[in-house]
Amino acid sequence: SITADINSVCSGTPITFTAEISNGGNTPVYQWKRNGVYVGTNNSTFSDIFNNNDVVSCELISNALCASPTIVTSNSVTVLIKPSPTVSAITPGNPTTCGGADGTISLEGLMPGTSYLVNLAFNGTPVPTKYISTNGSGVLTITGLTAGNYSDINVTFNGCSSQPLITNLNDPGATSAPTVNTDFYSLCEGDSVEISVTGCGGTIVWSNGANNSSTYVSPNVTTSYTATCVLNGCTSAPSLP
Repeated sequence: SITADINSVCSGTPITFTAEISNGGNTPVYQWKRNGVYVGTNNSTFSDIFNNNDVVSCELISNALCASPTIVTSNSVTVLIKPSPTVSAITPGNPTTCGGADGTISLEGLMPGTSYLVNLAFNGTPVPTKYISTNGSGVLTITGLTAGNYSDINVTFNGCSSQPLITNLNDPGATSAPTVNTDFYSLCEGDSVEISVTGCGGTIVWSNGANNSSTYVSPNVTTSYTATCVLNGCTSAPSLP
C-alpha cells in the first residue's frame, strides 16, 4: 500500500508518497505512476508537486522466491490541492494629507464577498494580521495607512497564501524617493566614504540622521543607508538601500 505524508496541500507544495511492502525480496523494483504514466525512480518513496485530482499508485516487482504474482499494484491515492489566492493587481491610494492615515492599498482578483487574513510589513516591520472581506467585485481594500513602504503584502485563505507584493504610499506633494548615486562601497575598517543622492528639491534626511544631499559614513559592519526627501512638510518613500 502507499500513503502520503499529508492529505491536502496548497498549490506548489510537494507531497511525498511512501510504499509499504511485504514479500518484495532482496531487490524489489518500484514503478510509480501518476495518472497512469510511469514517473519517479526505483525507490520506496516518490515526491513531486502535484495538480488537483492527480492519481498516484505504485507497481511492485518482487524477486522473492516463489512470489506469486511477481507484479502487484498498490492502492490509488487521489491528490487534493487547495488553490492559493491570486492577486491580479495592486493599487496604492496615497494619504490625502501629509502625515495622514487615510491611505489605502487595494488588491484585485480575489473571490467576491470573502474574508481573507491580510499580512504586510510597514517600512520593514511586520504589521499585526487582520481579517478583511472583499467587495462584490473581489477587491480587498486595506485602509488607515500612512505614507511609507509596504512589503510582504499577501492574503491567506483556507491555509494558503498569495505571492508577496510590495508598494509605496506617498504623502501628497511628496516627490519620488531620491536616488542613491552609488549603492555599494567596499571599505576597510576605520575608513569613511561620502554617499550622496539626487532627485530631491527639498531636504534630504538620511537613515543615519544626516540631512544633507551627501554625508560621510564610517560603518564598522556591512550597512545599508537610505534617504527620504522632505518637501513642503511631506516626506517621500525611502530610497532603495
